[in-house]
Amino acid sequence: MLEVPTTPKRVVVIQYRWCIQSYTRDLIYYLSDHGYLVTLFIDKASLEHGVINSEKLRNSNVDIIELCDQSSQNVTLWDRLKSRAKREVLARLSNPLSLLDGSDFEFVSLWMQTHRDETIAIIGIEKLGLIFAGAIADKYSVPYIYYSLELYFRELSDASIFQQQVAFECMYHKGAIATLIQDEFRGEALFKHNIVSSQPKIFIPIGVPTLPKAESSSYWHRKFDLPEDSRIFLYFGTLALRPRCLDALIDAWAGCPAAYVLVLHGVGDPAEIREFCEQRRLRNVFVSADVVPEEQIRELVASADVGICIYKNTTVNERLTAFSSHIEL
Repeated sequence: MLEVPTTPKRVVVIQYRWCIQSYTRDLIYYLSDHGYLVTLFIDKASLEHGVINSEKLRNSNVDIIELCDQSSQNVTLWDRLKSRAKREVLARLSNPLSLLDGSDFEFVSLWMQTHRDETIAIIGIEKLGLIFAGAIADKYSVPYIYYSLELYFRELSDASIFQQQVAFECMYHKGAIATLIQDEFRGEALFKHNIVSSQPKIFIPIGVPTLPKAESSSYWHRKFDLPEDSRIFLYFGTLALRPRCLDALIDAWAGCPAAYVLVLHGVGDPAEIREFCEQRRLRNVFVSADVVPEEQIRELVASADVGICIYKNTTVNERLTAFSSHIEL
């Protein structure tokens, strides 16, 4: 149980170039509900393109401060060239600020000058959030925490910008006072990769908070006008035909009875998947890319008879995600 502070203390959360999702919202709401002042710094694109209701978040008790991030804004060519030249110089000097927008760092730095004494910790979400948080924390001697979600290790890409991120992630992870992560398996893999010998781990399963079991529904039957005796097999995830092996799943479905209906629901471009199904003349595979209100997700899932989750065995991230401690719907 988190102890409620007797005098208000502030926790700063930094999420940078990583679209906001429910885990950020749940974290900052939890801290706010337990008496902490919370300030979230997030670039505009990550806030607007996230998968949660950003307007509802803005109207909460949490201070939301949007950063410019010139790399994703309609700024002048001159400003863009200056920012790029500065980052290239910093990169040659192996400076972590080469990965950030200089104006954003200066803005947060100025803000910290007036809020330093009330700030007890900074939480950096994902690699760039950690690097941003670590650089600010080092400047103002504030402790910081790493919230790691995806295990994107060195072997994932040879791109120089990615390798820089990983290098600075390792550096700043060692200086964090704690790590927030989904479970022990992911924690062990992350600590081994980043060569972090000892640090407290705080486990936060990613999923839906425990609620009364949802009543069965006919959501998919209504949406696709299916017979009542149809059995729904639901894939809920990224709509990417080959990266998510949906092509193999669809091909296998060609041998299933008509009453066995495969529904592919999630975020992405469904056009390629629909074309793939049409080429095979499948009538028992349906694709849904509709963004539904979060409170309706339970009804959507309750309408299925069987859930399907597909993870490749090619990366540590996918392999451990398949066994991570998600809270069941």
